[in-house]
Amino acid sequence: MRTSCWECHRKRRICDGEQPCCAKCRRRGISCPGYDKPPLKWLEPGQTRSKGRTAYLEKAVAQVGSVDSHLPKQIRPHDALAIMQSIQYYNEVMIPDAAAFLWNSPSNPYRIDPIFIPYLPQAMMESMICTALAHRIMQTSHDIGSQKTLILAKKLQRHRGEAIRLLGEDLADPNLCTGDATLLTVISLLLSEIQQCTVASPWRQHFNGLHAIFRARGGLRKLLIEGSHSHILKYVLIVDIFGATTSPNVSADIIQSQVDVVDLIPAYFGTNIETCIPCPPSILQLLMQINRQRWVNESSPPTLSEAVSATKGLLQSILSISVHDWATEACAAQLILIRDDDDEGDNNSVKYDATVEIVPHESWVDIASIYQKAAALYCISALYLPYTQTMDSTGQQIFMDLMAVAKGFQGSLLQTLRRISLIPTNHHRKMVMWPLMVAGLTTASSDYESTKFILGELVWIARNLGTASAIVAHTYLGNLWRDGGYYWPSPSRPWDSLFDQPYIFAL
Repeated sequence: MRTSCWECHRKRRICDGEQPCCAKCRRRGISCPGYDKPPLKWLEPGQTRSKGRTAYLEKAVAQVGSVDSHLPKQIRPHDALAIMQSIQYYNEVMIPDAAAFLWNSPSNPYRIDPIFIPYLPQAMMESMICTALAHRIMQTSHDIGSQKTLILAKKLQRHRGEAIRLLGEDLADPNLCTGDATLLTVISLLLSEIQQCTVASPWRQHFNGLHAIFRARGGLRKLLIEGSHSHILKYVLIVDIFGATTSPNVSADIIQSQVDVVDLIPAYFGTNIETCIPCPPSILQLLMQINRQRWVNESSPPTLSEAVSATKGLLQSILSISVHDWATEACAAQLILIRDDDDEGDNNSVKYDATVEIVPHESWVDIASIYQKAAALYCISALYLPYTQTMDSTGQQIFMDLMAVAKGFQGSLLQTLRRISLIPTNHHRKMVMWPLMVAGLTTASSDYESTKFILGELVWIARNLGTASAIVAHTYLGNLWRDGGYYWPSPSRPWDSLFDQPYIFAL
């Protein structure tokens, strides 16, 4: 018996598996086709495939061809079809997961209108094809068989190589190297590399190159204030902030870039429900401060009392954030965005799309609490534990008190993560990779139930979000726990020593 009905499978939705008719079909007024045999679809005589999807693509390719005076000459007809298929896949399958609620509407700022394809840089088109192929491989490789997966993987590598080659040509051109087109192409390739690499990706090299473009254009702060490309730059900041938390020896340039923009974060992100990392902006600010303090401590190691003071100060700031207040703001922002998507006409009433699932207040509280507890654990692990190898009796008492607090955070974090995992349709379950990683790094290898849960959730995220970053996290934690000798807290294994290279566990 299948666990997903055929309608949910066709639409790539998460099915609740309710018998005999799933709740998702019932809410939409759709006749649920059930779980056994796939429903029959009648075709016209002589027709061997459904026309709906193909007709759309053929029409879109024709539209692209109608403006061929703007189309780069190196695009061949079959390449145009590949681009159209990738954009359609991106819009229909990936975009609903780009925000903290199911924002599957034309007003979603991450959607790409096919009519703009002729004006996209060729390297970005190749990167978009890579993104769609990698997502498809991650979501379906366990179903479609190794041979088909291998074919898709070969296509992915070919388009990736072409994207890097074309980007190299643009960067070598003085007239293009720091322009908007090149900037957006580098960001696109950066996000694609994070999403598709099943081993630690070279994302940091792309990121350093991106910062070189920022500096040539007056700095990241200037770009944020100008407001250009705000939605895509939010993801750059997310990579910047969360990538620094799980990387050793972050450079002074990266830290300084975070310091330069930390005051802009609340206004720039708003409630931050328009990204797939629904972390309250005030917590993002504090993560940036912890990253900076880590760098300061590496440059000039503090005394134990200085480490305690810095840790307690940031910890108090983290815990002073009201997750309930943020959840109320998130609920209001969600309703505003959905209302703005409604048809214009009757301004006195609010009409909601039947396919939109409103995230309730308690779910926003849960996700904010998850990021709050994970930030607190990161603060203690990175700023305090490395300096506790030698302690007097007073220091030992402080250690015991702080570890009791940390254990409480860890238990609460795992409890909330387990609770959201019990609801198959919970959209936020896909958006907790970094908190899961923090939970893993603060869990001893002897805690079999917790390690099994964390690894299982990472596999679920990899398949349902279509990202290889969760596979990298799964492999990393599996290796960490394999010998059974990892325990936490461990002053002999400071936070920076846990990472042999830069990692990003957020997208």
